[in-house]
Amino acid sequence: MVCQSRIAITSPISAGNQIGMFVKSFCSFFSLEKSDIFLALAKRRDDLLILKKTSQKLRNSLDGYSLKFVNVSLIIMATVTIFSYILYCMSPKVIERTGSDNIYLTSFFVILSILRYLQISFVEENSGSPTKIVLHDPFIQLMILGWICTFYLLLY
Repeated sequence: MVCQSRIAITSPISAGNQIGMFVKSFCSFFSLEKSDIFLALAKRRDDLLILKKTSQKLRNSLDGYSLKFVNVSLIIMATVTIFSYILYCMSPKVIERTGSDNIYLTSFFVILSILRYLQISFVEENSGSPTKIVLHDPFIQLMILGWICTFYLLLY
């Protein structure tokens, strides 16, 4: 599924190969688990807030966390995730696979999405379900659409 040149989509087979390459590039970055740690910390933060408001302990593992620790860890992991994504976009392997050295431009949408997620976590104090946030937050949905469109424009 390696695209070595920018070829116009002319048949369903080539479209499938190009879409497959796009999905493979996306998945290979996010399989690095930085975003998993970030989301897990956001969920632990939500659990700590519930504990603080209702005295209801959702997990025994909360004894090993404090709100300050989780807040600092969230910021560190957000930084690591953003930095890793930019490095990934600029890696020779990705440039070779995509045929574009401008994939790093998609990081704009990743950065804004992470900042919005942090805003939801810190200001709205509602980070318990990342899936619900993605499905119901119009700004994050717009960023995902912008990321996909930019990626497509850079490849084709």
